Amino acid sequence: MNKYLTAVLLLVSINISFAQEVIETKYYKSRYTDSKEVSESKAKFVRTKTKYPDGRIETNHTRIKDNLTIWSKTYLNGEPAGIWFQYYDNGTLMSRLDYDQELNYSEETPKDAPYLDLYSKQPKSPIQGTLTFPTLTEYPEGFSSYFVKNMRYPGPAVEKRITGNVLVLISIDEQGNTEVLSILKGAHKYLDLEAFRLLNELPQWNPCKIDGKPTKVYSIVPIGFRLG
Repeated sequence: MNKYLTAVLLLVSINISFAQEVIETKYYKSRYTDSKEVSESKAKFVRTKTKYPDGRIETNHTRIKDNLTIWSKTYLNGEPAGIWFQYYDNGTLMSRLDYDQELNYSEETPKDAPYLDLYSKQPKSPIQGTLTFPTLTEYPEGFSSYFVKNMRYPGPAVEKRITGNVLVLISIDEQGNTEVLSILKGAHKYLDLEAFRLLNELPQWNPCKIDGKPTKVYSIVPIGFRLG
């Protein structure tokens, strides 16, 4: 039985080794993509490039002292693929973008609840009663401050100098939960994915109220991407 198990494990190990191949290993002192390469003895980070049978090439930049992958990127046929992520030095997630994700594109705008402008804090449709606007407890400075702190311009969009405006339809329910319903107007998939991520990761709202009663609302959120 032990001999059989050993043979099976060996076969699995051989299959895995053929399934992927590390094609490049480099060493760096810095976490940044454009940092200068150094010798292994002076390195604080190691960058490995792995090729998979489907043609995907994954690059991982890992901190040596604790084996924390600081950032990871994958390309397929020269285009971003799979999940890209990046961590702060303390191990907290900075951003995560799934380039294989399918987004919902639609021009439909439901009419079963009021519409609000979350930037100006103004109603965009008639309101019957006294309106208490939804607020983000974590961002008392306002809705815009959430974007200032959390937007991460997608690397591939920076490389290709892609800019544009994305219009996203969201709802905020009676409990203060956000749902991203659709992309009403896209700019480019790289930017559309980041817009979706930003709104999908919104923290809990203090919900909208009309005459003191929690009320579901919609908002069409424009998000602009500009490069200096």
